[in-house]
Amino acid sequence: MRIISVYYTHKPGGFCKRLYRLSNALVQRKHEVHYLSLDPPPAIVSREVRYSRIPFPIKKRSGIIFWSIFSAWAPLWIMYKAICIRPDRYLAFGAYYSAIMQLAKLVRPAPLILFVRSLVFKIDRISGKPRPIRWISERLEKYGILSANRVISLTNTMQSALEEFVGRSLPHPGVLYNDLPPLRERSKLSPEFDSLRATLKQKYAEEDIVVLTSGVFTKRKNLTILLEAFHLLQSKGVSAVLIVCGSGKLLDKYKEEAKELGLTQIEFIGWCDFLEELFPLVDLVVHPSLHEGIANSILEAIAYDVPVLVADTPEQREVFDVAEALFDPTSVDDLATKLYRFIEDQSFRSKLEDGIRRVGVKLDFDWEQAASDLIVQADS
Repeated sequence: MRIISVYYTHKPGGFCKRLYRLSNALVQRKHEVHYLSLDPPPAIVSREVRYSRIPFPIKKRSGIIFWSIFSAWAPLWIMYKAICIRPDRYLAFGAYYSAIMQLAKLVRPAPLILFVRSLVFKIDRISGKPRPIRWISERLEKYGILSANRVISLTNTMQSALEEFVGRSLPHPGVLYNDLPPLRERSKLSPEFDSLRATLKQKYAEEDIVVLTSGVFTKRKNLTILLEAFHLLQSKGVSAVLIVCGSGKLLDKYKEEAKELGLTQIEFIGWCDFLEELFPLVDLVVHPSLHEGIANSILEAIAYDVPVLVADTPEQREVFDVAEALFDPTSVDDLATKLYRFIEDQSFRSKLEDGIRRVGVKLDFDWEQAASDLIVQADS
């Protein structure tokens, strides 16, 4: 089976990790996967995935000019490649990509399977995008959703939100949770591990609780609430270390906030490609995002038996149905209380750890097989 997939360029984070995992799984099952992108995929993508470069006149990969040109040009190039490849399936990670594949689908008909990883319209509202841009984006999203042959949501909650967004039932809807990612073999300790271990040993007490948060930091990731919660803990004399792992356009702003709050036990360590290599040094992972599907960083922590605290949002509440794990992402006091209880209350910590292990059991399944089946078995 020949499959065409499109994504504009590699981005760090869980979105691309899932897309690459699925592409690799499909070629392992002897399907022919064609990946169309402006730039080559990273080395974690199998060499059997057939990369085709989308020719493009500018190097920039963001901004209104970029997206305007890309949105006009990419559908034509995808159509051309579809005529050459003659695909049996189209694979879209995101409604926008479903939308720009529709011309190809018209010329070379085949089922298009759309995996919705997040609610883009909600993210755009949180981030404060200008109303005209949101208007265009939302219409592209609706078109991409309604033009797909099958729409696979990340959670039941997300499926309901999408149906409300488009104003009707989704085409052949389905739900597929993220699974726990496979454990990586550690042939040797990474430089990031060695560096962080040395920092913790030199600067902090051995008994200090180490808390990790990570991501590509935008307004949606809501890091401010975690910084302010640590400020509350510090003012009460509670000793804990916060490790901030990631990048993003707001990272410098958050560093300034940490200074203004007088946080003395915080380390910004930059982006780490393999976050799981740090988990042996970590006691707790916190994810305060205002909107998320099922964050890969949280699933990686659970896979390595590290307890987590997650924002109490509709999508995450459905998956992480553990009262001890959820906190109000708009309340500094609520998060600070959960952190304090994790540090000081062994009974609370045990309940949290047991609850998260139950979540891990629920999410321990063959995601690659399930996702591949949804593509291969899609009706015309």
